Amino acid sequence: MLFTGSKYCPTCAYVNYRLNIRRFPRKTTNAIWEYIKKNGYVCYYTKIPLDVKDIKSPWYLQFDHWIPRDSKKVVITSTLINEMKSDQSEEEFWDFVIQLDNYKKKHIKIKTGPLVYWYRLHPPIVSPLKTPKKQSSQCVICGNPVFSTYSKYCKICSNFEIRLKSKSFPRKTVSDVWQYVRQNGYVCYYTGMPLNMLDRHNPWYCVLSPLKPNDPKKVVITTYLLFVMKSKLSEKEFWSFIDQLAKHKKQGTKVKKFNPRYWS
Repeated sequence: MLFTGSKYCPTCAYVNYRLNIRRFPRKTTNAIWEYIKKNGYVCYYTKIPLDVKDIKSPWYLQFDHWIPRDSKKVVITSTLINEMKSDQSEEEFWDFVIQLDNYKKKHIKIKTGPLVYWYRLHPPIVSPLKTPKKQSSQCVICGNPVFSTYSKYCKICSNFEIRLKSKSFPRKTVSDVWQYVRQNGYVCYYTGMPLNMLDRHNPWYCVLSPLKPNDPKKVVITTYLLFVMKSKLSEKEFWSFIDQLAKHKKQGTKVKKFNPRYWS
């Protein structure tokens, strides 16, 4: 049913309002409407039916730059996919999804090449680490030489200790993180890939990630990119959705909606 004096139904009128706010180029807006006329309100990447009304839904319609920050081509997708794709092109996104799926199922090593459009910068370390007493010559975590005679850590472990302290995690959580690092080194909990410890702009930079969203009791280390992609999903939900996405890309199977337990 159309609004009086309008060429849109209430649903399309609302989408048109959101499009006008974004002020995309006219050619871009026309291309979006052509897609909707042909396919309906379904995700460009997964063909999942999108929620046009509930802004709290992980399947709520979002406008995604096909190439990050480039308004020449914009597609419709869900909030969840929009967050997972983040600063990746479509090709980079699907490549990493397939790599994750292959790692989970076949233990194939993930390639950590540069991402062309990655633009994120992890917050800097802000608080100094005070170690007034003279320490030994070897780092208590990794065994490398300490960076100062008054520190018990090497430079990398010292910076990591500052980051751990700044998060105010429970003592047991911090202890568990250090235990993991001692046993495995600075490698991703989910994929086993080596983590970048120096470049905060790098998509493979080491990030502290709650295993369950917003739960500080169990924290793991992972890449900045995977931290963004996992978003508000539990570990089980994340791998299940990666499996669905990989099958959709490889075989064209239907992606099923689900209600993420920790989505907010």
